[in-house]
Amino acid sequence: MANPRVGNPDHKRNKNMLAPENEAIAAPMEELLTPLVYNQLSYYKHLGLRSRILSLR
Repeated sequence: MANPRVGNPDHKRNKNMLAPENEAIAAPMEELLTPLVYNQLSYYKHLGLRSRILSLR
């Protein structure tokens, strides 16, 4: 006789793992995005809005 299924496979948790850092990609992205983030921060400050920096990590 076949074993009955235990639980619904759609309700199982996914086991996501972070990919290893790739310095060849991370360095240019950080170099490109950092000035943009700080420019936006100064613009928000100019408008009198709350300043907040959100990271991509």
